[in-house]
Amino acid sequence: MLNIYQVLDELGVPYEKYDHPPVYTVAEADRLRGELPGGQTKNLFLRNKKGKKHYLLVTESDKQVDLKRLREQCGERALSFASPQRLDLSSWREKQIILLIATP
Repeated sequence: MLNIYQVLDELGVPYEKYDHPPVYTVAEADRLRGELPGGQTKNLFLRNKKGKKHYLLVTESDKQVDLKRLREQCGERALSFASPQRLDLSSWREKQIILLIATP
C-alpha cells in the first residue's frame, strides 16, 4: 500500500503531520482544528447508481457541492453518498475509484 509520507520524504516535500481522532463533519473538524494555518478541506465519498464506480471528491470545507451538476460532469445517471462499509480501505484495490479535486 502507498505510504504518502514516504513519497513526500523521497520527493523532498516539507510537511507537518497532525494526528487527530476521526471526524465526520466539517463542524467536528473545526472544533479540533484550532488555529492551524492553511486551508481546510472536506472529502465526499460517492458512488454511482450501480455501485461499480466510486468518486472521492476533495473540496474546500465551506463549499457546497451540487451533486446533480457533478453527476452530469461525471457522465453518471446518479451519484449518492457511499456507505461506511464501502470506505473499507482493504477492499479499495477491487473498486474503481476516481479522485476529483475541486478548485475555486
